[in-house]
Amino acid sequence: MKSLITISRSSANGFNARGNAYAEKGDTDRAIADYSEAIRLNPKEATAFNNRGISYAQKGDTDRAIADYSEAIRLKPDFARAFCNRGIVKLKIKDATGNQDKAKARELGASAC
Repeated sequence: MKSLITISRSSANGFNARGNAYAEKGDTDRAIADYSEAIRLNPKEATAFNNRGISYAQKGDTDRAIADYSEAIRLKPDFARAFCNRGIVKLKIKDATGNQDKAKARELGASAC
């Protein structure tokens, strides 16, 4: 995986892709580090915020997960997956507004939410 970063050291997409690879392997801390670097390189990349939110949720850090999903939605108001993910986490912490997020996600086309 190091070759990906060697090829594109300043690429937010490269760090986001490697973060996805780490997340797939279950290495959540490294995934978060790479998503954070992707965000540093391109703070307007909604996908990196959503992905980091997923990793934070997997670690049980619901506050950071919700903050990242919210930022993804702010950057891309039609980001159905971010609405879905935020809704799932909100419901997990007994925040009923998660139902609104999930409904919005379905409205935007996330039928699996």
